Amino acid sequence: MNHFITKSEDITADKLSRLLEQPIKIVQILKTGQTNMGAFAHLIADNRMLFIKWTRPDSYSSRKAQFNRRAVWFSKLQEGLDIPAVKYFAALANDEGASTIILEDLSSTHTQWTPNLPAWEQHCVDNLSALHSGFWNDPRLDEIKPNVDPETVGEWRIRMRHRVDGMFSELGLSDKVEMHDLINQPLWEDYFDRVRKQPLTILHGDPHPRNFLYSTSEAVLIDWELVGLGVPTVEDLMHLIVFSCLQKHKELIARYQRQTPYEEEQFEYDWRIAILLKSIACYSLLGNWYARKAIDGCL
Repeated sequence: MNHFITKSEDITADKLSRLLEQPIKIVQILKTGQTNMGAFAHLIADNRMLFIKWTRPDSYSSRKAQFNRRAVWFSKLQEGLDIPAVKYFAALANDEGASTIILEDLSSTHTQWTPNLPAWEQHCVDNLSALHSGFWNDPRLDEIKPNVDPETVGEWRIRMRHRVDGMFSELGLSDKVEMHDLINQPLWEDYFDRVRKQPLTILHGDPHPRNFLYSTSEAVLIDWELVGLGVPTVEDLMHLIVFSCLQKHKELIARYQRQTPYEEEQFEYDWRIAILLKSIACYSLLGNWYARKAIDGCL
């Protein structure tokens, strides 16, 4: 069986695409400074192909039913995507801080187990299918409509000023005037305008910096958990700001493409930010869960 060894910071969307076109069965990814991986199905999307990553912990066998359900979810999603192919692969963490990614077609896992998705999940699949990649630039973003009042948007703006200022200060962009210009640029204003007028959106919900893949021409948002419906969260707005200034600040591109060192203390800072913003996202998801239960007559 062929093997391929790489560092996690060297993995890009283009490289992953090339790997899956080769007869390589196992990719050993050497990871440093990361916590143990959890048992979640994730979506990795670029402009050409959809990848499904299943992270298998030691207790994989006890989570088989959960994996089957999520495999079905992603297979339903794939049906609505206008992309050439779908590849599946699995990741297994070991005790030495490395991860083994097994490139295998897992589609047979759910060939005899294909129940219909709940209505809210199917609705989410339908909406995500319309976007599948680059959603921040896609005109079809109009199909995903957040239900937000102007007062909430105002609160986001205030919150974002603090979050973005701290984030970019850590990246060496501490010019307050520059911060003000970034937050108030036309693209940013246009996004807030969309948020004000439209009633539903999708959530990514995991702002960790390693959940971005960068090539020379584009940024790709990866690691979608089971996608929830709700209002945009702070991290989603932070992502938009990061994307919008990438071309202007080459040092950011170098940082996230790992052309510059990624120090352990910087990782810890980013991880704390991720946890903080994750808690904000949970409130949105919890509210949507109650709403769905009420609609189903369960509450």
